[in-house]
Amino acid sequence: MRVALVGGPSMYLEAVTARLRAEGSEVIETTDRDLADVALVWCDTAQDWDSLNDVLPRPAVAVLPSFDLDGFIRALRAGAGIAHIATSSELVIAAAAAAV
Repeated sequence: MRVALVGGPSMYLEAVTARLRAEGSEVIETTDRDLADVALVWCDTAQDWDSLNDVLPRPAVAVLPSFDLDGFIRALRAGAGIAHIATSSELVIAAAAAAV
């Protein structure tokens, strides 16, 4: 699976990148995200949500930093999967695989 990581804190990016590579997946540079099978998009600011909209309708998972219900609804209405930042990297990657 080729995965683009779009935004997010470095600890999250490092953990997900390490897990993806350990499982044999390829991490795609953000600038080449059109080559990815799925994008994991950090969604916190208005600019982040614009990045999610830029990725869609290709498979995407919105990674949310809070349990704010509005964020969950917004991601679902946009057509993205959802993962919370506190979710293990294993489950974030499972959400990405399910989105493909």
